[in-house]
Amino acid sequence: MNINNMTDEEFEAYMNTDQLDNDVPPTEDETGITSEFDEAVEQTEEIAADPEQPEQDSVTTATDDETTTETKEEPTEEVTEDADPDVTTEVDNSEVEEVKETNSEDDVLDKYLNTVSKVKANKSEVEFTNKEKLEQFDAMYQKAANYTKKTQKLAQYGKKISALEEAGVTDEQFNTMLDVLKGDKDAITAVIKQAGIDALDIDTEQELSYTPRDYGKSEIELEVEEAYSEIDSDPEGQVTRQVIASQWDYKSREHIVNGMTMPNGQTWSAKQIMTGIHEDVKSGTYNAVSGIATKLKIADGGTKSDIEYYLQAGGQYAQQQAYVAQEAQRAQDQERLRKEAEAQIIADAKAKQEANAKAKAEAEARQSAAVTQVNAGATNATDYLAVDKMTDDEFLAFMDKQIG
Repeated sequence: MNINNMTDEEFEAYMNTDQLDNDVPPTEDETGITSEFDEAVEQTEEIAADPEQPEQDSVTTATDDETTTETKEEPTEEVTEDADPDVTTEVDNSEVEEVKETNSEDDVLDKYLNTVSKVKANKSEVEFTNKEKLEQFDAMYQKAANYTKKTQKLAQYGKKISALEEAGVTDEQFNTMLDVLKGDKDAITAVIKQAGIDALDIDTEQELSYTPRDYGKSEIELEVEEAYSEIDSDPEGQVTRQVIASQWDYKSREHIVNGMTMPNGQTWSAKQIMTGIHEDVKSGTYNAVSGIATKLKIADGGTKSDIEYYLQAGGQYAQQQAYVAQEAQRAQDQERLRKEAEAQIIADAKAKQEANAKAKAEAEARQSAAVTQVNAGATNATDYLAVDKMTDDEFLAFMDKQIG
């Protein structure tokens, strides 16, 4: 049928019939395309109807998820890589601080260990570092303890040793005497011959009236000798020795040997007295005290020993030093109180000045506010529009009042 020759009414009638579908049957390819198109349309409508449904298909979604996952992992790895140096840096800083603190402590310890001090021994000074002292402490302590024990044991033989030294007894003579004491006839014969004694002049049956002589130095003499030995190890030792042995009188030396009771009630031995005088010589106290002692001796007529005057002068000197120290402390306290009072006066003046400044500022603010209010009230009260209604006299009077 040729639709080009149809009238409008015939074409409309033709289009309303079912012949159009029968005239143009769909092919298999067209049917497939139409079916796929319809399915796509249906899926599109379902997607649009379900807002929770993802906009992309499952394959695309999976691919995007994988891509997204990989994309998320990459920055995570980068952040981790970036973060690791930061963490390492923090740890390194902490370690550096610890190393610094350790080094500081090590420096202090090294300085202490390498500090050198002098030790007096056998009239000479020997230098030791603190490290050497610590390393040798155990051994030196054991030696000192053993030495003290041996010294105490030998102390009881001091008198005998001094006697042998004074007599110049040799080792052979000493052994011979021991053999004589044991009754060795050869030793006795040797002693008789050496002494030039005739054996016939010896009456063994005669009653013995022999009394052994007392040889050797007394304990007091040994103590004084030991004290001198320690004093002589210092440069000032000769000065101390000269004071005791030459400058002071004989009574003073007797007091030293016999021991004395000090002004504080303590009893001092000869060695303690001599050591005390020596400490005064080293510190310079002796020169100050001896001048006072000389005045006391002259005023008293010399009825006491030099050491007694010295002890009396030492008491006065101690009182003077205590008074001087007390006055110095009092002066320090007064100076401290004066400074505190000055500081308080300054603080009060400053506070008063600040309070005055604040009060002045508040007064000026109030005055300024009052002037503003007055001006505002005056402006509201004056009717400047009424000026035009004033006569000349009224206007002049008004202006005089405004000008003031």
